[in-house]
Amino acid sequence: MALRDAGTITDREVVKRQEEVMQGTYRWNWFRFRQYYISLVFTDIQGSTRLWERFGPKFKTIIDMHHRVLRTVLKRHHGYEV
Repeated sequence: MALRDAGTITDREVVKRQEEVMQGTYRWNWFRFRQYYISLVFTDIQGSTRLWERFGPKFKTIIDMHHRVLRTVLKRHHGYEV
């Protein structure tokens, strides 16, 4: 989302940059980098340790739903999970 919204590079360049970043081959240029919007998202299920202990394997359904929602939103906005 952020790279596309900047309006300075094509979809193909977005994919190329994402691949370079993931492979560790992208050379960061601070002046070029400043034109992008970047969001870092950290998530937590409050009390997850207690919930795992209480519900055991059934809690996996909740974890799977959490991951599915996040991945859907990331895909919609051209983000990626690290």
